[in-house]
Amino acid sequence: MISIIVPLYNTSLEIFEETLESLRNQTNNNYELIIVDDGSNINYEDLLKKYSDLNIKYIKTGNYGVSHARNLGIELSSLEYILFLDSDDTLESNAINVFSKYNNVDIVISSNKINTNGIIEILNQHDEKVILDKDKLLKSVLINDYEYRFVDTPWNKLYRKDFLLENNLLFDEELRYGEDGLFNYYAYLNAKKILLIDDFTYVYRVNEDSLCSSFHHDFADNTLKLLTKYIDLYENGLLEYDVLCNFVSRNITRLFRKHYVFYGNEDLKKELENLLEYKQLLAYLKNAETNDKNKRELVRLLSDSDIDGLSVYVEDICKKKLLKK
Repeated sequence: MISIIVPLYNTSLEIFEETLESLRNQTNNNYELIIVDDGSNINYEDLLKKYSDLNIKYIKTGNYGVSHARNLGIELSSLEYILFLDSDDTLESNAINVFSKYNNVDIVISSNKINTNGIIEILNQHDEKVILDKDKLLKSVLINDYEYRFVDTPWNKLYRKDFLLENNLLFDEELRYGEDGLFNYYAYLNAKKILLIDDFTYVYRVNEDSLCSSFHHDFADNTLKLLTKYIDLYENGLLEYDVLCNFVSRNITRLFRKHYVFYGNEDLKKELENLLEYKQLLAYLKNAETNDKNKRELVRLLSDSDIDGLSVYVEDICKKKLLKK
């Protein structure tokens, strides 16, 4: 009794058809499929007619973002559990059958595979166990590979719908990136029972054109908004100080690294002025643990508010690929 929610935005017809085929091939068809088209330029109606045998709700909206699409899917879902599926990924044929075995669990996290240009490999595999140490799980949301991998994503997870509603758990529509990790952080904080399972249910497709692989002009603004929300978590006693500092460091480093892959120097100078106004953020950045001399120099230049020196320095180390995660 699972509602599968698929946010859809300009995924190619060929790739989306593979996603639909993986649903048609389920060994257990006890699910409904909710597709929320987030203002795509592609006409999917003819393709969906080929899958009239599936229990599909198709809704087309304006381009409000993936968070809005997922939230609308939650609102429209009518079954007991919710599973998020990205429109370029696929489910293993036994996925619904596997998830259907688990009742009265707030969140079930499965093992998953990766599809790289048609080559399917194991991405990660869990032992089957109930999460007892939430501290490690929460740290893993912010520090990938801390203890558990891919616990920040909404895919490969089954959520009990009443659990989401009772705790008012929705995706933050102010954020274009990082909204999934924030959603899961709050979900894990509130969950009473979380289960990792060794079964493979999900195949994640490497997509070079996805949001996490490309750069958008609101990336800097989004990063600052995201970090502010995690600072609020810390100030409310829901996040450890050292974890916050390291998370700030990783995201600011990623911000600079992305600028010089996708963005120009003059644009960076303008946004640096905005960044330097976040004095509190810079204080957390200074206290992050790092042995990387390039990051230490980055922090020094930020602390000195040296925009010209910072622009030249970051451009140089990014071109040399010296600024690491």
